[in-house]
Amino acid sequence: MQDTAPQGTVPPGTVPLGTTPPAPDDPAAPWSAARPVGIIMLDTHFPRPHGDIGNPATFGGHALIRRVPAATVASVVRSGALDPAVAVPIADAARELAAAGAAVIATSCGFLGSLQDRLAAAVDVPVIASALNRLPDIRASHGAAARLGILTFDAATLTPAHFGGNHDPRDAVAGVEAGRELARVIRGDLPELDIAAAEADAVDAARRLVAAAPDIAAIVLECTNLGPYRTAIARATGLPVHDLVGLIAETLAAGKEAAGKTAAGKKAAGR
Repeated sequence: MQDTAPQGTVPPGTVPLGTTPPAPDDPAAPWSAARPVGIIMLDTHFPRPHGDIGNPATFGGHALIRRVPAATVASVVRSGALDPAVAVPIADAARELAAAGAAVIATSCGFLGSLQDRLAAAVDVPVIASALNRLPDIRASHGAAARLGILTFDAATLTPAHFGGNHDPRDAVAGVEAGRELARVIRGDLPELDIAAAEADAVDAARRLVAAAPDIAAIVLECTNLGPYRTAIARATGLPVHDLVGLIAETLAAGKEAAGKTAAGKKAAGR
C-alpha cells in the first residue's frame, strides 16, 4: 500500500507524494504494476519534485512506499553509527516491501549505505540502499582506474562508513550543505521548495566538485534529492551523472532481460 502522507506545498509542475495514480504500463519502462519499486522513506514531508526517489511519479506511479517514523534527517545524516532504534525499523520496512511485491528495494537517503548488507540479507529481492553501494559497478563502466566525484547532501558529515565497504580515497566529494535553498528546506523539513534555487545549489556544488577534481570521469549523486537536477548537473559539467533512480532502472532492466532469456530457453526446450 502506497504511503499517502502529504509532501507539503510543491510549485507548479511537480507532484506531491501520494497524489499520482499509476500510469499505464510503459513497455519501455523497467518498472510496472507487476514490478513496482519499493522505497524505504525517511519521515520527511518536504516537497519532492519529479525525479526525486520519494515521488511515485518518478516511477510512473509504480512505487510502494514505507515511511519509517524513527528515520529523520537528523537521525540518519550523521557521522556516527546508525542507532539500532532507526536501523531495526528500516529492516522491517524492507521486509514489508518485499512481502508487498516490490521487485527492487531502495532507500530515500544515501547515508543509509551502511545498511546495504543487512537489508539485502533480510529480503529475497535486489536492494540498493544507496548509490554509494554501486560505486564498483559505476567505476567499472568508466574504467577500473577511473576517479569518481561524489555529490552529497553534506560533505562534512559523509564518512567512509556510509559507503558500505566501497569507499575509495581517490574519489572526490562535494556537498550542497552551503547552498541557500535545498539543504535548508530538507534539514528544516519545510513545506515549500524553490526549485530554481535548489537546482542552482546542485549545479554550484557540482561545478565546485569538478573545479577541485578536474580529472573525475563521472559524478555520482549520493543524495536522492538531487535526482531532479541530474540533467542540469550533466549539462553544467559535461560529465555523466549517476543517481539511484538510474541504478534502480538498470537493476530492473537486467532482471527483466534475465527473465526473458529464461522464458525463451524454456520455450525452446519444450519444442
